[in-house]
Amino acid sequence: MLRALVLTTLLVATPAAAGPDEISPFDMVRWAGTDVQVQVDGKWYELVKLNGLPKAEVIRACKQLDPGNWEKRFCEDLVAALARTTSPLGRKVELVVIDVKTKKQRTLRNVKATRDKRNTIRDARPWRDKGAASGRRIEREHAQRAAPMWKWLTVRHYGPERRPRLTADQARADLDELEWRIQHEYSYRDLKKGVDYRGALDAVRATLGDSIAVSDFHIQLRKVVALFGDGHSRVRGVWGALPVGFLPCRLFDDAGRVAAMGERGLLDDKRPYLVAIDGVKLDRWLDAAARINADGSPQLKRSFALQALPFVRFLRAELGKKHSETVKLTLADADGKNRTTIARPLAAGGAGVRFRFGTDAKLLDGNVGYLPLRDMSLSREQAEAVAKSVLRFKDTIGIIIDVRGNGGGSRDALRALFPYFMATNEPPYVANIAAYRLPPGAQRDVPEGHLSNRFLVPATHPALGDAQRAAIERAAAAFRPRWKVAPTEFSDWHYLLLERGTLHGTFHYQNRVIVLIDEGCFSATDIFVGAFAGRSGVTLMGTATGGGSGRAGQFRLPQSRLRVKLSSMASFRPDGRIYDGAGIAPDVEARLTLQDLLAGRDSVLEKARKALAKGPR
Repeated sequence: MLRALVLTTLLVATPAAAGPDEISPFDMVRWAGTDVQVQVDGKWYELVKLNGLPKAEVIRACKQLDPGNWEKRFCEDLVAALARTTSPLGRKVELVVIDVKTKKQRTLRNVKATRDKRNTIRDARPWRDKGAASGRRIEREHAQRAAPMWKWLTVRHYGPERRPRLTADQARADLDELEWRIQHEYSYRDLKKGVDYRGALDAVRATLGDSIAVSDFHIQLRKVVALFGDGHSRVRGVWGALPVGFLPCRLFDDAGRVAAMGERGLLDDKRPYLVAIDGVKLDRWLDAAARINADGSPQLKRSFALQALPFVRFLRAELGKKHSETVKLTLADADGKNRTTIARPLAAGGAGVRFRFGTDAKLLDGNVGYLPLRDMSLSREQAEAVAKSVLRFKDTIGIIIDVRGNGGGSRDALRALFPYFMATNEPPYVANIAAYRLPPGAQRDVPEGHLSNRFLVPATHPALGDAQRAAIERAAAAFRPRWKVAPTEFSDWHYLLLERGTLHGTFHYQNRVIVLIDEGCFSATDIFVGAFAGRSGVTLMGTATGGGSGRAGQFRLPQSRLRVKLSSMASFRPDGRIYDGAGIAPDVEARLTLQDLLAGRDSVLEKARKALAKGPR
């Protein structure tokens, strides 16, 4: 824990504060009508008392903390709420409960309150499910027929025998709920111009017939949400809904060409690239594969399309092609002139080929430090341990920070690592600016803000010191968002402050730094890369990041119980550029090749090492 950071120390007692006090004794929370129920060790209970405090008093404490959003505080911020009562929440809790099945009262002693439990509840966001089946809908006229432009959206993959199924009325209820959520809670609803999501939802509605398989409904709604281009937002678990039948090869993206790999190497050494499937050009298959994933940045869209490309049975139906238990693969050389077509039976599973990046911090030849970060989902303690690796490299001529393939997680690694690259007397640095999409009834001007679990705070936060306020004022004066958010729908701006702490002592790494990036960098890793981008002595090398920052929350549709994620904040770089749909471009372009994969070498890492070994630019 960076105890010297004023924000970190004081935010513990505020809503959604980050740190070891983010704990809960409950496995999950849900609402039964107007009453809240809690899950402990897999069983559901009505809460009677918590540490001797009656449930009504617990709820009252949550309402005092946040009158307009107390349900969320009950789910995520019991520590902060109960800190103001005579029964603060500790690591072990006594619960008096009533079993919802047996109706018998029990006392559960020494129930552990943990961060993992709280984070599970936070990610599920059950407070948003309160009233989910209450008939919420946008009152408007619905199209009675699906427009021709939406034919691809309404493809069905399963017959009437497929179970489970939804009646048309059940599906319409879910469509109403999804539209209401998009309209009232989704931060990136208007990010892309021309997204006719109402027309898309009407196309699904108009083609329901008497019933629809949940799997088909799942795929169709996934396509609808993908229209917005937000990589965080999706209908989850779609891979399990797709028909089984896969390409009999693994795929590797080689600078825009797709290599076909067998179990022990290329399918064809002289003709390594897949250019057609069943006689249809590969680009058409990739276009169909892209439909079920976010229509975001070009690099993110291609990466997602390659993930879906092995699902050949699914894609045949999308393209209107007949199914067969065999598939024809057309392979070509680098020029595309020398071709061959082979027929193979479909496989039972499918996957791409991922390059194996380094995982251990080490000293490279030429006295260059190598610090890989493969996952941002680190605890604060783990993040600090990784950050201290910098001290091992204090006498190196340069450091390579490798975040390729890192799909995100938390911001703890950035907050722990970045200060080592700040001058001892450098003022706080604003690395990210965002606004919260206010759901109906939410209080706009909460002094502590709405995004503290992303370490984002408003200028009104009571814990800010003079230096922090000055940094926010400078950032706010220069900030010109490229996309204008509707002021009536969003909170005031929130700011991510990075600053030095006692953990970092007086050490400031002043030599050159290269950050290795690629399209696999997403979410918290986009924030990480954006913080380093443009810093003196820092070079970004590789390919553009995926592009995404949205703080997605999850809810279940009331009838199908499909899990939907929608982003809840609009997130920007300090210069006003948005992450979603763009990503962060490298200063120096470099990418891995098929030859690297076959030879087991990392030419991008070697290029970075040589660049540092040559000395200053």
